[in-house]
Amino acid sequence: MKVLVIPVVILLLCSCGNRSNRTSSPRPSVQEQEACAKRADWMSRSKALQPPLETIENHFNPVMGRCFVLVVHNPGIDSLPEPGNGVILFERQYVDDAFENRRFAYFEWIRLSNAVNPKVNQCWILQPNGSKEICRSRDEFQKMVRRSFMD
Repeated sequence: MKVLVIPVVILLLCSCGNRSNRTSSPRPSVQEQEACAKRADWMSRSKALQPPLETIENHFNPVMGRCFVLVVHNPGIDSLPEPGNGVILFERQYVDDAFENRRFAYFEWIRLSNAVNPKVNQCWILQPNGSKEICRSRDEFQKMVRRSFMD
């Protein structure tokens, strides 16, 4: 009798973990989301970001337990004189931990006014294991940021 009860109990325990309505990643609590949004707002004011020229998006990542902010400095807003070449236009995007003020990703392109295509100046993502992954375009950067920090 005892032999029959044990396999039944084990079967029940094993089937509990396979429910289809369980999510694969934890959901952030309302408190975590609110704290993250407040910190992003504070960062926006303290860095004197100027919408719509600069935008900030926040996301609490429950797996990593971090509040990330993506700051986008829109293209063509800053222009610097370049001797003999006209004007330099550039775009910058970066991801910071809102509470530690630690940079996790950075993207920047530069284009001289007389150049046809922009040149990617820097593009990298710091992975959770500490390795730096290099990217080659804005699209690649944005996909990596969404996958690593903002999902």
